[in-house]
Amino acid sequence: LGRRGPDAASAVSALIEQLGHPDWSRRVLASEALGRVGDPAVQALRKALLSGELHQRVGAATALGYIGPPAAGATLDLVTVLKDGNDALVVEAARALGAIGPYAAPAIERLVSLLRTGKAAPVLSRALALIGGPAIDALRDLLGAKDPIAAAAAEALGTIESPTMETIESLVVAI
Repeated sequence: LGRRGPDAASAVSALIEQLGHPDWSRRVLASEALGRVGDPAVQALRKALLSGELHQRVGAATALGYIGPPAAGATLDLVTVLKDGNDALVVEAARALGAIGPYAAPAIERLVSLLRTGKAAPVLSRALALIGGPAIDALRDLLGAKDPIAAAAAEALGTIESPTMETIESLVVAI
């Protein structure tokens, strides 16, 4: 079904159900297929993200990440999920926000708040790096934190395209 892309939109409901299947491989295949369906799956994925059981919610976040920028409408839902506390769900929501890119700028504050805890620092900092320019100031502020937070922020800043001279100077001072 995933190979059919948006033409498989009629299968979205069945694929959403598979996100909650006990078999991990079925969940992964369903997430990938929904990602390939793309935009026609976003509304159903948003609903599953907020109301499904845990496996379904994690799979919905994963699929939204596969969709990328066309899933920008799910940004605030993904921010809500970041407050859930389940590590797998937080990681997949952060990955999805990174894949959405600059359109996920409303998530910066929550991602930074989570990054300050030190948990999942590489995933959270990567999400901020992929959000790009809108996250630069927040990442710069984290350079004064203790490791691994400062190191994750520095790495993220180093991967953002076309860093400003101010960012480069901040990195040099942090080192």
